[in-house]
This record gives sequence, structure tokens and C-alpha cells, in this order.
Amino acid sequence: MTPEKRPAISATSDYLYWWLSPILLLVLSAFCWSNHFYSGFHRDDFPNIVENRHIRNGETLPLISSPAAFSKDSGLADYRPLLALLFAFDNSLRQDGKPSIFQLTSFFWFLPLPFLIYGLARLIPDAKHHTALLTAMLFAVHPIVSDTLNYISRRGELIAACAVTSAMFLWIVWPQRSPTTLGIDLYSIPKTWTQEFLFDHGAKFEALYKKIRLGHDWFYYLPLLVGLLCSPAATAFAGVGVAWLWVYPANGTPGRSNATPQGNWRRLYGAVGLCVFWLILHTALTWKYVAPQRAPALQYWLGQPRVTVQYFIWFFTPFNMSADAGLLPELRFWPPDILLGIAGTAALVALAIFARRREQWRPVAFGIAWFLAAQLPFALVPQTSADSGARMFIPSIGLALAVGHTLIRAVERLQEVPRYGAGAAFSLSMVSFVLICCMGWLTFERNAVWADDRSLWADIVRHSPGNQRALVNYAWEMIRDEDMAAAVEIARRADRAAPQDAPSEVSVAEALDRLGAEERSEFHYSRAITLWPNYAAAMSSYGKWLLARQRYAESTDWSVKALRLNFRDNLARANLMEMHSAAFEWDAMHRLALEAIQVDPDNAQAKLAVVVSEDALNRVGRAEHRVKGDATFNDYLTLSVAYFRARKYEACITAARQAITLNQDLAEAHSNISACQHALGRDDEAIEELREVIRLRPDMAVAHSNLAFLEQDRLKKRTQIK
Repeated sequence: MTPEKRPAISATSDYLYWWLSPILLLVLSAFCWSNHFYSGFHRDDFPNIVENRHIRNGETLPLISSPAAFSKDSGLADYRPLLALLFAFDNSLRQDGKPSIFQLTSFFWFLPLPFLIYGLARLIPDAKHHTALLTAMLFAVHPIVSDTLNYISRRGELIAACAVTSAMFLWIVWPQRSPTTLGIDLYSIPKTWTQEFLFDHGAKFEALYKKIRLGHDWFYYLPLLVGLLCSPAATAFAGVGVAWLWVYPANGTPGRSNATPQGNWRRLYGAVGLCVFWLILHTALTWKYVAPQRAPALQYWLGQPRVTVQYFIWFFTPFNMSADAGLLPELRFWPPDILLGIAGTAALVALAIFARRREQWRPVAFGIAWFLAAQLPFALVPQTSADSGARMFIPSIGLALAVGHTLIRAVERLQEVPRYGAGAAFSLSMVSFVLICCMGWLTFERNAVWADDRSLWADIVRHSPGNQRALVNYAWEMIRDEDMAAAVEIARRADRAAPQDAPSEVSVAEALDRLGAEERSEFHYSRAITLWPNYAAAMSSYGKWLLARQRYAESTDWSVKALRLNFRDNLARANLMEMHSAAFEWDAMHRLALEAIQVDPDNAQAKLAVVVSEDALNRVGRAEHRVKGDATFNDYLTLSVAYFRARKYEACITAARQAITLNQDLAEAHSNISACQHALGRDDEAIEELREVIRLRPDMAVAHSNLAFLEQDRLKKRTQIK
């Protein structure tokens, strides 16, 4: 039987169809991503990568075993072991602190994604080359990609997208659409050593391949596992797989003996179970670190439908996209954001159900179902912010599938119109091409926004002028650039903006304090604690602010509360260590310093506190050692001073009395006893000792002033009692 010959590509339309379109895609992609490599580090990149000692030192074990090792900031702790190892590998390639190698690696992970989307689109029943190509082009040059690709810390979502699309591709293809044989020639006479090797062992290879092909269909787990180890966003595979079988219940495993809807669902159970297990495990591992910063669950869940609508709008109006929309978390009756979000999401669900009923529109139903299902992992588990550009990355693939099919379907329908059909179809094709070129230009401009943090926050403020988080971060960028006049104006706007979350309130408080607005600064500290009562960072920051104003009791209270909520809060420890140092409480200071080093071995302030406290404690030890032999009154007097600085008042009194035993006229010893008696609340005894000091040393001015103060204070207390 003569094999069917492939038709020769001779017509101009064939060249346009197979070659010109992909070439245009490559040229357009090369242009719109050419300035991506100049993007720097942003926001979370600094604690996650630049300041992360585990990544700088290439410490593999902590990065694999502990969520705390993912970031220097405990509030950003996450369990993404493979992603952390990739960051460490990038850092080992170039240790000069430049972000270029990180951006290059991120682009390397992005490169296969358009091809995977093309392959997945071709697997949709009755899909054609130009439909899949348009879908891949829509996504490859869409500005939505820019917010994930330029943000190095969001590389996990990029890898997760590759994992989900490749796992879906393998799940659909393997084994039913895979080659039935390896194609090894077992009948020709071998002429080379390779042909001879294949001739000798080819039958075994073919038998093994056939056995694997017909007996195993778990290969799609491999990319899925890679994605899960980089980001929990890869758990979207479960929802996407369910969406596929909902739209195409009998197309999951064509060609197999169990090619039934029930058999297709059984093939998906394992992956769904793995995704659900990983999402629960990831949440459990990171909950204690991030729980104080997560939004309240009910408010977060009720706000997710409006986030879905926001993502949908951004996909079709990328010129209005913001890296941080600043959606407010509270429940409000006006404007009715929550109700509108629920209504919009319900409309998308209804549209998917309607499209599923018509064979030619089922790809649109699958695309919309993908868009909705892929948001579930982050929608179910409350995050620190309501929305994120990186979270819409994987869902946007579904919208690209739906839009690509819709445009091609519209062109085909116009071609069927007599007389004007060809012209109308050509016009719509040109409009689609111009649209893609415009999106490529918008992506190029979007990459320029990510050049540095100041340009990024300026763009966010332009698109979201009431976003408190964006305003305060923009103000801080101006403060760093010493543009104080502009910083004051932006900080005042942040002061008047509606509250979003506790971290933003703390940042506003710190900015206003830096700019001299002390009263408004305290207001925002208080509001941060009110918004998130379990947010330890707000309490420790407030404690630091109070300490600078010598409000020691309040500072101690808030710092202790912060440590109770979060053991890893070293700012609270720093506050307490400073107060213990001022009070000569070296034991407490030493204990806190050791705890701080346990949390962060690179903490320079804690290391200095250990040295200072140990030196002070060693002074007591040295003084105690000197009085064990033939001690003089000076030795006991030195021991008395050491005990006083160590807050050991009774021991100080005992040592001072020993010095007086050796020298009856030692006014300094009586002065030490007086100070200890006052510290212990025994003012009558302290006054008697001061009188003895004055008797022995009438010229000691300090004794006279202390005696006058104590006598006046005692008189005041007695008057109050009367």
C-alpha cells in the first residue's frame, strides 16, 4: 500500500499559512521582549533573593526543608523548594548582585510556553493550525505576561504555567495520540554500527515502548511535579483537567478500551488528589509564617468574584492594567463591588454553559472554564492581598484559547457570506493582526515600566490613584531619591487614602514619621493594629516608634505582644534589648540576643548585643573572683558596682557592707546602698544612707540633690495619703 503523499506547498496561501505567520510571531516576540532583560529587582526580590543568605551561600538543605529559608522576611516565607534552588543556581553563575542572569533564566522558562499553548490548542477537537497559532500569538505578546516575566520572584508562576500546559498536553496525547511504534527499521540490512545496534536491539525497544504505551499513562505527572515544587499555582491542573472533561467528556482517551467518560474521569483522579494534597500541605507548612498577614477569610472569599471580573477586564483592556489594583478588602454596599463581581462571574459561568451546548463553540467554553478553574488555588486560600498580576497568568491562557477560537470562527463565518465574504474576512484578519501588533507594542512599553521600582510605582499610582500601598511605596522611592517635596505630597495622599491592609498602614506611618508628621504617624500605627489584630510586625514597629519617644512602658508592652504572636520578630527583640541595655539588665539582653541570632544568624545588632552583655556579665564574674582571696575594700566596692549594673540589688548591698566593714569612712559604699534601697522601693532606708554619705562627705553634691529629691518625694506621698 503506497503511503499518502503530503501535498506540495506551492500556493502563496500555503506559504502564508505555514511559514509567514510563525516568522511574524517570532519577529514580533523578539521586538516586544527585547527590553525585558534590562529590568531590575523589585519589591519581594530583595528579601527573597538579594538579601537571602541561604541563596547567597548556596545552602541547599535549608532551601529544601524550611519555608523560612525562602525569604529573609518571615512574612514572605513560602515552600517552593525547586524555585529556591533555581535562584541559588542563578546566583552561583553571577555573584555580582546584578539581576540580568535572573531575567535571562526567567525568559528561558517562558520560551517553551507559546509552543506548548500551540500544541494544546491543536489537540482541541476540529482545531486548525491558524487557530492554534493565533492563540499562541495572543498569549506570547500579551502585556499580562510582562507583570510575571519581569518580576523575578514570580518565576514560580511562569514554571507552573509550563507545567500545567505540558501536563495537559501529555494527559490528552499519551498514549492514545502518541506514535504506535518507534519507527525502527527491522528489515533492512544494516550498513553502519548504529543501524546494526538498532537491528539487534530494535525489537526489544519496540516491545518495551509498546508495553509502556499501553500500560502506563502517568508521564504527565513529571511536569506537574516540577510545577508543584515551584508554585502552588500548578495545582490549577486539577481544575483545568476537570474543565476539559466537562467540555469534552469522551475525548480524554480516544483509542483506548476504556475510552468512556467514566474511564476519563478515573484517569484524572490521581492528579486531582495530588493537587489537593499539595495545596493543603503547602498551606499547612506556610500558615504559621504568613497567617498574621493573610486577609480575613470571609472578606477575601467574598471579594474574589470581583477579582475575577477585574482579571477578565484587564485581558481585553491591557492598556489599563495595573501591577497592583489596590482592591479594598472591606465589605461595602456602595460602590457594590462584591455584588457586581458575583454577577460578572455568574455571567461568565452562564456563557461557558451556553457555549458548551454547541459543538462549534465548545473551545470557547473550555477557555472560559480554564480561566475560572485556574483561579481556584489562590481564591480558596486567603492571601496577603486580594489580587496579583501573577495570579492571572495561568488563567489568561484559557482566555487566549477562547478569543483565538472566536476570531478564527468569525473569519470563517464571514468567508461564507456571498459577495462580500472574502473582503470582510480579510478585513477582520487584518484587524486581528493589527491588534496583535498593538499588544506587542503595549508589552514593550510595559517592560519599560518594570525598569526600576520608581517607574513601576509611578505607573501603578497612575492607574490606581487611590491605592494606598502604591502611594506610600512611591513616596518611599522619592524619599530614597531625596525628592522630599514630591514625597510629602504623595505621602499626604497615602495618609488620606482608604486603608487596605496593615503592612500598608505601617509603611504610611513610617513615611509620615520620616517626613515629620508625628501625630498622623501614630494614628496609622494604631489603625494597622486595629485592621489586623494579630499582625506582629505592626506592634513591633509601633514599639520602635514609642521607644524613640522614651515611652518605655508602652514600647515594652507592644514588643512583648509582638513576640508572643511571632517568635521570629527580631524588631521586637531589638526594642527589648535596647531597653534592657539602658537598665543594665544584661541577663535578659543576652537571652534575647541569642534568640535573635537563632532566627537570623547574620543579625549584626544581635551579635553586638551578645558581646556587650557577655562583657558586662563577665565583669561581675571577675569582681567575684577578686574577692575570694585577700580582698580589699576597693575589691568589694567594685563588686558592689558590678552587682548594681547587673540589677542584683541585694547582692550589691551585701558587697557594699563588706566594703564598709573594711573601711568605716567609705561614703561611696553608703551611696551604692542608698541607690539599691531606692531601686527596691525602700526610700526611708535610702534617705538614712544618704544622710550618712553627707556626714562622711559633706562636699558630695550628688548626695545632697538625691536626698532633697527623696525627701520631697516622700513628703508628697504622705500628703497624698492624708
